[in-house]
Amino acid sequence: MKTELKEPILKKRNSLSKSEIIGKSSKIKSNLFSSEIFKKSRTIMFFVSFNSEVHTHEMIKDSIGKKTVAIP
Repeated sequence: MKTELKEPILKKRNSLSKSEIIGKSSKIKSNLFSSEIFKKSRTIMFFVSFNSEVHTHEMIKDSIGKKTVAIP
């Protein structure tokens, strides 16, 4: 069942253009950084993005020095 749900989502994500990914990543960053939970947190965990995933590199860079950043 997990694969059946995951496949169409990955197909849709992989069909996004680079500019769409960048735009959506920017909106996600804005929402994250303006959230009360993020503002109050001392530690934040990110994944390091690749390919068509939400771009997290800028979020990580902007958090270093302000938060304890953990990356698995």
